[in-house]
Amino acid sequence: MKWSNVNSNDSEVVKQSLVVSKSCGASQQTSDITVQVGPAGTIKATKDSSTAIQNLASYMTNAASCGTTILLSKAGDSVAALYAGADVYQSDVGPYLLNFKKQFKAGSQIIQSCDSSSKRDNTIGVYIVNSLDDLEGIDRALQTWSKGSCLDSDGHDLIQSKTTMLGVSEVSKRSDISSSLEGFLAPRAEDNFDKYNTGTDLCKNLKVKQRVCCSAGSLPDIIPKKQSDGTCGTYTIQTNDNCAEIAAHFGVTQDDIYDLNEDTWGWAGCGTNDLKADQVICLSEGNTPMPSPLSNAVCGPQMPDEFCTESPARTKAPGAFQSGKNGCISNCGTYIVNNDDAPENFYHVAYFEVFNLKRECLNMDVNEISDTSLTHVHFAFAGLTADFDVSFDNDEYKAQFEKFVKNDASYKRILSFGGWAESTSASTFQRYRDAVKSGNREKFAKNIKAFFEKYDGLDGIDFDWEYPGATDIPGVPAGSDSDDDNYLGFLKLMKSTIGDKSLSIALPASYWYLKTFPIAKMSDYVSYFIYMTYDLHGQWDYNNAYADVGCPSGDCLRSHVNKTETINSLAMITKAGVPASKIFVGVSSYGRSFGMVDPTCTGPMCKYGGAFDVSTAEAGSCTNTSGYISNAELNLIMQGVDSGASNYKGRTWYDEDSASDVMIYGTKGEITTWVAYMSDDTKEARIDWIKGLNFGGVTDWAIDLQELNLGVDPDSDEAQDLDLPALPTGCSSANWPDNLEDLRNKIDKIDLGCRAQAVVWVLIKILPDILDNYQSAADNYDEYFKYYAEWVRNGIDDSLPLFMWSDGQNYMDCKWSSTSDGSGDAACTEMHVPEGQPGQGEVSITYTVRDEDGFYKALQADYGIEKDWIVWKDIYADPENSLTCPPCPNLTKDCKPCTGHGVTYHNWPVKAADDDIDVPNLKDIIDTAVPNITTLQDVILGSFIEMRIGAMDASDEDVATALSMPVFMIADTTEQMKNITKIGKEQEKADDEAKVSFILDIVSIVLMIIPFAGEAVDAIGGVANVARAAYVVGEAGNAALSVYDIVKNPSSAPFAILGLVMGADASVVGKASKTTFTKAAAFRNALTEDTLSSFSKEFRANDAIVQDIVKACKRA
Repeated sequence: MKWSNVNSNDSEVVKQSLVVSKSCGASQQTSDITVQVGPAGTIKATKDSSTAIQNLASYMTNAASCGTTILLSKAGDSVAALYAGADVYQSDVGPYLLNFKKQFKAGSQIIQSCDSSSKRDNTIGVYIVNSLDDLEGIDRALQTWSKGSCLDSDGHDLIQSKTTMLGVSEVSKRSDISSSLEGFLAPRAEDNFDKYNTGTDLCKNLKVKQRVCCSAGSLPDIIPKKQSDGTCGTYTIQTNDNCAEIAAHFGVTQDDIYDLNEDTWGWAGCGTNDLKADQVICLSEGNTPMPSPLSNAVCGPQMPDEFCTESPARTKAPGAFQSGKNGCISNCGTYIVNNDDAPENFYHVAYFEVFNLKRECLNMDVNEISDTSLTHVHFAFAGLTADFDVSFDNDEYKAQFEKFVKNDASYKRILSFGGWAESTSASTFQRYRDAVKSGNREKFAKNIKAFFEKYDGLDGIDFDWEYPGATDIPGVPAGSDSDDDNYLGFLKLMKSTIGDKSLSIALPASYWYLKTFPIAKMSDYVSYFIYMTYDLHGQWDYNNAYADVGCPSGDCLRSHVNKTETINSLAMITKAGVPASKIFVGVSSYGRSFGMVDPTCTGPMCKYGGAFDVSTAEAGSCTNTSGYISNAELNLIMQGVDSGASNYKGRTWYDEDSASDVMIYGTKGEITTWVAYMSDDTKEARIDWIKGLNFGGVTDWAIDLQELNLGVDPDSDEAQDLDLPALPTGCSSANWPDNLEDLRNKIDKIDLGCRAQAVVWVLIKILPDILDNYQSAADNYDEYFKYYAEWVRNGIDDSLPLFMWSDGQNYMDCKWSSTSDGSGDAACTEMHVPEGQPGQGEVSITYTVRDEDGFYKALQADYGIEKDWIVWKDIYADPENSLTCPPCPNLTKDCKPCTGHGVTYHNWPVKAADDDIDVPNLKDIIDTAVPNITTLQDVILGSFIEMRIGAMDASDEDVATALSMPVFMIADTTEQMKNITKIGKEQEKADDEAKVSFILDIVSIVLMIIPFAGEAVDAIGGVANVARAAYVVGEAGNAALSVYDIVKNPSSAPFAILGLVMGADASVVGKASKTTFTKAAAFRNALTEDTLSSFSKEFRANDAIVQDIVKACKRA
């Protein structure tokens, strides 16, 4: 059809002309596919992005069924790109896209069904951006898909789905091999192929290199067999091999390959880039094979002629080996050994870094250790004096240690010596080498014994000498060959000296450094080993050909807590003769980070920049060290990302291959940094796994890196050695109350200059309980909302007559007749007819809506009732016996005759059926607020820390004013939630007044937390939709509507204050500016008495206490 022949003014003709063929002559088949869904929250889920996806789906539903489709859809600022390959049934793509509306709404940027190993063009990919500035990403995605490749799927969820694919009639570059045979081989062989090969759907499932019959008979047994020495049947990977083709060629399945290689050296799976050229794998049962040797390997199983090569002497006598060979057959394989029996107890050690007090933030006082799961805490570190006695860096550290040994703790208190800094410092490294020598070790042991006698609360000592015998530590002369024997002799003497006290040492998880330790002998004298299975990778790998498998340059992004490498390390130490019960395996509370060369490349072959001793990773605001960042800082960064903080970018995912968490982030507008770490869930899973292997315990570095704490009071006696600027004076928190009521009563005992800090201290103390109560009260809200919805619906029947007898008549015309007073028609406000009067006779009134738009707007504005919530019916009312006069519910003896003086109302509004009335479930808003309340806790704690150390660039009074308002709003909400819980539990007994109170309380609390809920409010139709129930059941001026008046304006004080203190200016501790709190306080101070009266009595009382305190401070 030529478009010139279409009448473009006729919409129907145009519509019909745009309908395309649903078929292009190709066969169709429904296929199961695996869809890779990108992480939620990668982009902002907006109405524009949803519209763009909907437009793609609508277009594709009517698309031609064959051919490749590349399509862009723009809505507002959002652009969605679609690639649908030539082997995809195109008109099925529309419904397919709509299956993922939930994921798109959650902010997933990428959804792809893609298999780069397939010979067919069956990719379906969608890529979304929020701005035209990001079109480069779309271009890159479309180019990748069109070349038959897939986007990096690290961190993606896998979802099983179905779609329709097309058959192929000719062999093409991406053709399915079965189609090739059906169209080519079968005709030439005159159907003999099918005759000789009778398997079901054989053609459809053929793989490259798969063997088939070309004559009568059966295929030979081609499955590899176990070798004579017990080694499995092996295959050496060739370039471009994949598991599917290998399985087909050798008559096994891909599942077989996975099962047979669970313990094979270097086995990483069948994924893209997992198989490496020259890698040796198993294709039958049997012992795991030796890996291919590497000419440049200096240790381990890939060192030529090393590790476990059997080389008996010609005599075959036990223990006799060929000259120049070794006979370490007991070390064959990569299994963990010496772990048959479970230990008597499983222990949980954590290190406490006393030097955390020198950080600008993220400080922790030793008395703040409260984890009840800990069995041991190692105080790190003490040092050695020149005459081999115990020393601390300063008096503050010593004071912390003295508190440590005196506190009433459930865990064992261990003092650790050394550490990396002390072991490698030019001024101290020699002390450790000398202290263990035969001429000095006895003096050192006596000094340690005297130290135990002085501090009888100390349960043990731990030595972290890094590392005896090492030859390659920068700036440190090579160690001596005698270091190992000296260390062993020292441990033997130390154990006999300290008796029942605990003795442990730290061990590296690196073969290069561990090989100097005589660990099998040492295990006879130590209580346990601290095995440092973290820091497996770091910036020091740069340019090290031996550091990263498959990465000769050493600069690939690898996890420092990689589980596979941890297994290899555990195999190494247990094969060296150490029982698993004496090994405490390392877990971490920090990440090792790298500056990414390409921020879009996040996989294990992607590169990082810098040099051996120079990291380009973005440093944390507290640890302030490129390449090393605490979990607490990582959590704060993601809170900034999740709250939409300006310049904060990032996302996280769990990496299955390394069994660790990965985050990419940047706080200056662009993602620059990749970091691997252990989240709480990952750490818990790792601990359970270690316990299941019968190891003695775990050791966590370090407890002060996990979350924000208060740290040492900078005005206490023990903190005088702190090297911090402008410490405030006279603000000791020792006697500060922990609630507002007591603070008000004791305020005269606190110096004026310290009172605002005391207010923030109270906020810190009360907020955790408030949040706990909030979450506890919210647990049963799904059940309570059933009653809420029911009672709101029931309130409609009560509200409709009120509206009809008042403003409703302003929009209606009436036609009436009466047996006693004639008839007429006019505006309902002009109607004169007797109603509800004795002797009035029968009256009939018919209502007609004259101004429909005005009627429904007024009904919604005054009573919160939607148009869809009502229907129009005829009803009858009798002034004397309306409940029993016909029409009765049932025609029984109780149905009395009408008096003849009733009124029939024609076309009168009544409540619609319950199923037609959609009352919004407000539970989502309650749940969505929790993360932001948690973030507020961090902001308050971080701000308090800055106030205490004198780093806050704003007045204490403004900080207290700004932070108190959101806390009091949450507290107010929590109290009302308790009331709702009580009514909800007694719902069957609730009277009408209680039901109204229940509804108004729910509306009030949801309105009060709307500033914390963000976009969740939009999902249920906005603030006005939340308030609607209050109009349905309440009266003008009720408390819920007063709160609505406060929050219906997005620029009101609650929104403005939260936006400032939790947004761009103050989302990370240490980064708040003076204007942040000054502006936030100004919003609170601008509230009038009339506006404040809309808040609850409790809120006003708490707010008044704070205002009295801060105003007095400002006057001073």
